[in-house]
Amino acid sequence: MRWHQDPMGVAEKPPVAREALVATAEMLLKVRRLRTKRFPEDLFADPAWDIFLDLFVSHMRGRRHSVSSVCIAAGVPSTTGLRWIGRLTEDGWLKRSIDTNDRRRSYVTLAPRTLEAVKLCLEDMSHEVIGRQTRSRSQAAYPLQLAMDV
Repeated sequence: MRWHQDPMGVAEKPPVAREALVATAEMLLKVRRLRTKRFPEDLFADPAWDIFLDLFVSHMRGRRHSVSSVCIAAGVPSTTGLRWIGRLTEDGWLKRSIDTNDRRRSYVTLAPRTLEAVKLCLEDMSHEVIGRQTRSRSQAAYPLQLAMDV
């Protein structure tokens, strides 16, 4: 399976701090879960992205996730979570490894290309938010100019 890259090439942007990337991923997970207060849980099902975000945060924090904890973190029934883990592993997005202390348990991690893709995606999102905040501040500083531009 191919993964998408920016067809125009990667623009030079300043790096985003490691903790900022983790905070962005955690915020996205929290915001996604907040939707269930107003909408049915299955309406916005996107297990792959939830799995990627959760495993990214775990990787950055130096933690490992068992298959069952990944299913729980994805917020989907176990059978759905297992199906998605299987598909993502088969497609090379995830890696599974057996627990050497308890061979009944296996761990799931992001494949290197997935880790890099999630990191770049979070950096892009962070730059977009920073850019919007900067534009918003500059627009507030020149309300008369904005009104004249309309």
